[in-house]
Amino acid sequence: MYCLSKIVHTQKRLLIVIFSLAFIVRLLFVAALENQLVWYDEIQYDAIARSMLRGEGYGSTAFAPLQPFFLLGVYSIFGADILAARLAQVLLGALTSIIVCLVGTRVFDRNVGVLAGFISVFYPYFVYVTGALYPTALFMLLLALAIFFLLRFYDNGQKSCLILAGVALGLSLLAIPTVLFFLPMIPLWFLLSRKFTLKQVAAYSTILMVVTLMVVAPWSIRNSLHYGQFVLVTTEGGHAFWQGNNPYFDGVNRPGPDDIPQELRQKLKGLSKIEKDRVYYRESFNFIRNKPMQFVKLYIIKFFNYWRLYPNTISENRFTTLKTKIISLLTYGLLLPFALFGIIKSVFHNKKTLLLLFLMLSFSLGYSLFLTSVRYRIPLDVYVIVFAAFGIICVFKSVFPVWKKNLVTTSDY
Repeated sequence: MYCLSKIVHTQKRLLIVIFSLAFIVRLLFVAALENQLVWYDEIQYDAIARSMLRGEGYGSTAFAPLQPFFLLGVYSIFGADILAARLAQVLLGALTSIIVCLVGTRVFDRNVGVLAGFISVFYPYFVYVTGALYPTALFMLLLALAIFFLLRFYDNGQKSCLILAGVALGLSLLAIPTVLFFLPMIPLWFLLSRKFTLKQVAAYSTILMVVTLMVVAPWSIRNSLHYGQFVLVTTEGGHAFWQGNNPYFDGVNRPGPDDIPQELRQKLKGLSKIEKDRVYYRESFNFIRNKPMQFVKLYIIKFFNYWRLYPNTISENRFTTLKTKIISLLTYGLLLPFALFGIIKSVFHNKKTLLLLFLMLSFSLGYSLFLTSVRYRIPLDVYVIVFAAFGIICVFKSVFPVWKKNLVTTSDY
């Protein structure tokens, strides 16, 4: 691992190497896939995009809009072809590896950035999501860009970086609305960093939130006009909340459509989507109020399920075999201890790490109120990898102290 950043002579060439490797690895994976979709959600995203392509409109607002519009853009240019969509996501994945490198460099140093970038090139979860038409690949890139621009703003104070972070956050929200859990944590990070005055924290937070909401506003206005009531992104929040908080749920295997009790079915009968969502929320809060200990138990199970070492999916197909679990254990399972070590080693000395920790904490705590899955955690594995890279290098320096002086520690991306 001798000075990984000296593998190439310039920063630009280094990023090109990471991008090229990531692109090739993902391209080979996608080329080996059958030209068909296997997961329910990706089938729905694809169907919405094809519906818009035919001029039939967006349809259901059960799904956030960015992924269908992304697919629509690809299909409009290259035709409604699954392979074209996957190839577009190969590009997204390769760009994400670059951002992983840049984030690692900004938070720690170039050695951590380079190692994190190369780990992300071959990380199985990142490779896999390029072949699934979930919003994961798109969301992961946008969220990483938001973090990168926030870190740049922290370093240089340029408001343009803050605005770009707001744009990336707004687009992220349109891809997966759970980014809402993270938004309140950013002003807290500004405050705890002690780099900004209280007045600056208020001003910068306002700018960030205004830009974020401006990006989301056109879609929210469209929804509100369509339903006659305010709808920020989707109409499925109540249903998702009920699926994660009801007496028929064990914390991992959520109840399906056939598991909805007859009494609840009667309450939902004949209602609009907005009204159904309110009933689901009301039933969920009744469950929490009447069975608080069961709610707490479910919450804890869901939290650990979010960080589990291997996926435990509801559906079964060729991607849910024992082989998949073993690969996860040998990659994420090995990185996680180094990441925890990296967090412990850096959290009291590096205020930039607080932003990553707040992101990871807000997502895991927020998702645990609803439903959790390894799939929902994959965008956070970017930061697991960054912390793991730092932990690995710390261990490396302690084992081989003679090489410590040869490691580059600049952060000039």
